[in-house]
Amino acid sequence: MEKDKEVGSIHERLVHIPISFRDVYIILVSIIQATVFGYLIVKFDEHYTDFTHLTILLFTTTFLVIIVVWNQYMTGFTALRFKPQLFLDSILIFALGFTETLAIHHIFSELYLWCYSMAAATFMSWLALVNGLHNARQHLANDRIFQRLGYWPRVIQILFFCHGNTVRASWLCVISLR
Repeated sequence: MEKDKEVGSIHERLVHIPISFRDVYIILVSIIQATVFGYLIVKFDEHYTDFTHLTILLFTTTFLVIIVVWNQYMTGFTALRFKPQLFLDSILIFALGFTETLAIHHIFSELYLWCYSMAAATFMSWLALVNGLHNARQHLANDRIFQRLGYWPRVIQILFFCHGNTVRASWLCVISLR
């Protein structure tokens, strides 16, 4: 009898993991992106007298990447349900925050360092997108959504990857012209 209660309790907890994962992960993503944004504000405060046309462009681009990453996570978690992979999900969001922080750090240093950091951030965000869509496909509640989307999730992944490579290539061309 006691063993049945214990098994029932474990089953209840396992059922609640995907439900709580969504809320906890949105909070975690928001905290990481807010921390990265806070670091951007600190860098602005330290260097507001050092702004050039190039650093304004780098600052604005970095700011937009932070906003787009946060928005993508919020949209994905609002529309879809996910089967969590705690290890990979955790690594990707922290690695993405780290690479965004590197890009912010290099806004006022050498341009090529910012470009490499931004390339790493866009690659990490692409990996997070691929991982998120994979996890969403594992959840039965999303079957109708993916049926309606058809081939668009694959197209989005390909375009996102190609766009990230185009951005990296264009910045590398700018570096080589210097």
